[in-house]
Amino acid sequence: MANEERAEQELDPAKRAQVEQARELFVQLLKGFKSIALYRHNTARYGEFLARAFELLTAYLAAHQSLGVKIEAQSFTLFGESLLPAGADENLAYKFHRDGIRHLVFRPGLAEQELLDFALIAMTNYDDPQNRGADVLSSLWNAGFEHIEHLVVEGFSVGDLSEEEVQVEVDKIVGYLYQRLRSSSDDFLRFARLSADDLSLKMEAVDQLRGAVIQGSPVTEKLAQQIHEQLEQDEGPRLLPKLVQVIFSILDEEIAAGNAGFEEILAQLIDAMLLQEDFASVNQILLKLRTMERSPEKAEGAQRLKSFVTEKMGESERLRRVVDALRAGLPKQPQEIQRYLTALDGRAVIPLLEGLEQIELQQNRQILCDALAVLGAETPDPFVSRLSSDRSALVRDMLYILEKIDVPDRAKLFEGALRNSNMAVRLETIAIIAKSRTEANRGLLVQALGDASGQVRAHAARALVKFDADRGFQDLQRMVRSPEFGKRAVEDRKAIYAAIGSSQLPAALSLLAQMIQQKGGIFNKRKVAEEKLLAIAGLAECPSLASFKLLQAESADKGNEDEVLTAARRAMGLVRRQLFGAEAPPAAEE
Repeated sequence: MANEERAEQELDPAKRAQVEQARELFVQLLKGFKSIALYRHNTARYGEFLARAFELLTAYLAAHQSLGVKIEAQSFTLFGESLLPAGADENLAYKFHRDGIRHLVFRPGLAEQELLDFALIAMTNYDDPQNRGADVLSSLWNAGFEHIEHLVVEGFSVGDLSEEEVQVEVDKIVGYLYQRLRSSSDDFLRFARLSADDLSLKMEAVDQLRGAVIQGSPVTEKLAQQIHEQLEQDEGPRLLPKLVQVIFSILDEEIAAGNAGFEEILAQLIDAMLLQEDFASVNQILLKLRTMERSPEKAEGAQRLKSFVTEKMGESERLRRVVDALRAGLPKQPQEIQRYLTALDGRAVIPLLEGLEQIELQQNRQILCDALAVLGAETPDPFVSRLSSDRSALVRDMLYILEKIDVPDRAKLFEGALRNSNMAVRLETIAIIAKSRTEANRGLLVQALGDASGQVRAHAARALVKFDADRGFQDLQRMVRSPEFGKRAVEDRKAIYAAIGSSQLPAALSLLAQMIQQKGGIFNKRKVAEEKLLAIAGLAECPSLASFKLLQAESADKGNEDEVLTAARRAMGLVRRQLFGAEAPPAAEE
């Protein structure tokens, strides 16, 4: 306490103000953590919970350029002052300290999403079985923060001690670690994360055991299993990220001195990561090289290595490894795979298109298509040439890519796809056309109303109404008034009237009301019933009280044929669910 008071007295007013500003930031950050924990499933509000903390952090960085926080076993400190309020959960700081993280630095340019990702990492319970194999350090590494840095202390040194003095220190450490192994705690492996400061607190007055034989209870089966699992984790998911960290620690010094020779090391590292399908670590290599480019003395070497790494990532054998990962099933890191692919250049387009035809899962095909839309934005010819393929899935993917690329005369490409013999391709083309609200695309939808397939015509009719309700209704009204319309199958005509109803225009409701309120005579009873069935199909897609009352009246009219009564009651249920949701009250008439 005396030391804290003395430190507080020694702080000048400027530093004292910084401490208070940072302390208020941490208070708001902890409040955000608690709110997220309380409303864990309401992910849409996470940003709202951290809004005040983000505002304070942005203000601090604007004023002081960076916020460097030291991490101690039970607190975060700035200028020796604790930033955690009284009664705060000390496990938060311990979680970072346990993994060897001793400093956190927040840089200007920090985005709200980056702070949220950091918060979720800090809040994660790494003792939970579902998070086995993960820790704070690996999570921070995989996140790839651009404006949050962390400093890790992985070991310790013995300074300028002689060889004999070093041996003495080693004996002390062995004795201490032996004590820790015999601890009654379940966490027997905590000694694996120690620093020189940690040891110095415990090693004083420890007797030397040079040459002694230590006897004790044998290792239990439980402890052996824990050690085995720990070793598997260290040799598996934790090994490569830590290896990258070690390599870049050396590279950071060597590249400034102009030393080369790291190309082969990085190539072997990429191959090892691809074998483990660890795309996040590959992306981290690129991110670290981009960060090094900002330093004038390292820029040239970093650019050379980044070009080398990107070239190696795009070689055919490595792209085949990416395709194999997408063929095998849903990947663990879909976003990281996409980041990997979009870091390549246009030379990867053809190999990836060849690989696309080998992938069956649509989710995985879309990952590849999104990457191809970025890589082939300047050269769309490979995609255009594949529009004539007889494989419907490939044509649909090419249409998807071309929709994302600003291609000249794109409407002509879509027009050609609407003439494809495969109905699935034509349906997919209509869905893509409807997303782009241009007059040329609207004309293609009107053209599709004359397609040979009733299903295609129905999709085009619905797309027209969604595109422009008023003009779409007029197009469909002209269509139903044509002499040829009455010759079509009943289901085809129902689909067109359903599209008319989906416009929800007063004119559409008026047309459907006239049709359903007709009274049939002896000679035209069947025709009237057909007209009413068409109107019911339209009213079922027009959720309003007016349409519900029209259907209700028809369902109660005993003069209607049975199929009209049944269709009216079914349509009433559909309209009621659209108006009131799944908990819609049942109608008494039914």
